[in-house]
Amino acid sequence: MNCVFLFILFLFPFSAFSGAFLWDLTKTNDRIQRKWQRPHLRWQYNPDNASAGIQAIIQNALQAWEQQSTAQISDEFMGTTKEGPQNDTNLTVFFNINPITYGAPVNVVAYTLLNTRGDGFLKNAADGPIVNANILLNPTLTSQWQTTPSTDPTQLDLQQIITHEIGHAFGLAHSFLVDSIMYPAVPLPNTSAELKAVFRTPKRTLAQDDTAWIEMLYPVQNFDELTAQIAGRVTLGSQGFTGAHVIAVKTDEQDLAFTFLSQGGNPTLMTKGLQNVSTFSENNGNFQIKGLKPGTYRMIAQSGTSFLNFGLANVNAYLNQFGTPGIFPLEFWKNPDCAATSALSNSNFSDSLTASSTFTLTANQAYCGIDIVAHTGDTVCGNQPSLQTNCNDDGGCSLNPSAGMPNYVLILEISLFLLLILGLRKQRAN
Repeated sequence: MNCVFLFILFLFPFSAFSGAFLWDLTKTNDRIQRKWQRPHLRWQYNPDNASAGIQAIIQNALQAWEQQSTAQISDEFMGTTKEGPQNDTNLTVFFNINPITYGAPVNVVAYTLLNTRGDGFLKNAADGPIVNANILLNPTLTSQWQTTPSTDPTQLDLQQIITHEIGHAFGLAHSFLVDSIMYPAVPLPNTSAELKAVFRTPKRTLAQDDTAWIEMLYPVQNFDELTAQIAGRVTLGSQGFTGAHVIAVKTDEQDLAFTFLSQGGNPTLMTKGLQNVSTFSENNGNFQIKGLKPGTYRMIAQSGTSFLNFGLANVNAYLNQFGTPGIFPLEFWKNPDCAATSALSNSNFSDSLTASSTFTLTANQAYCGIDIVAHTGDTVCGNQPSLQTNCNDDGGCSLNPSAGMPNYVLILEISLFLLLILGLRKQRAN
């Protein structure tokens, strides 16, 4: 068996992979997707050290994914167990196993282990499906678990944490969007009031960023007809930029807000809004986002190497190794984009927002060929996008999921990340 490890930390800030699935590498260097062949999760829990009412809490967490999306997923309660993590077909939740037993750092809140078919580095795409998931809730934090909704984002809401980990169990990675359930961190109690204010509470429901990616992973037959999509390319100096954080910002929503933070000495734009969806630019700067709700959008691009105190090493192995060196300047997208424009900052934010372009999409409509050109003071014109029914066959708009290097989502601190690169994943294989 091959194990993949993901977790959320009792720490802010931390790294994330925005809007993505679990990808792995075959022995022929093909990128394959980690997902269940039949996403009907038969689940159980170990009652040792569990909070009162835990069965209902886990069930509510599962139903958040099933009832707030059109994804073809379901669950079935199988009872309780006194066994430890098993390589069976169940999703099992534990409250009595310290995640550091499996290599997690001491400040981890929860840890998800995914067992997949295959050995270390997979032979072929048939080895990729998830066959077993185990969620470990840190027992040293038992006294801090909250079982009722809280308006304090520093509280450890047990349902929120389990909902997040179930996202991993289904095959989702982390998100950079703070409103997303898949955002990987909660603030510490001594976090500044400014930073705490960007977290929504209680956080038990999905954001569209969560919904879009779970629906893309397990789509209904008419998924593309029900939603909108975008695709394009991020460039710096006319070269494709791998590792930029790209956000589709739904502008016609009352909860849309932008906050500049100066964590780590670099201004970081935190984009709030429950209808926003994001991703990272991949090979040659290409990006694609499906599952958008019909409406009017703006585009934001920002660096993946300087989001708060973290960089691509905290995102995934693919971006860390193959991400474009340097920092992609923070900017709104505008079309045409031919002026010698400076990067976005707190001082020019209002003018840049006004100058940025918007586009409106209906269901079964796609905006393809969005050319996001880095604002470095140079005069470089981007290409013109076009409205289509989908972007899958539109040259630079399309993404080949089987080409190139893998897009790992081993979302770890750099020390653990390096251990995994040296073969921890293979050592953990069963």
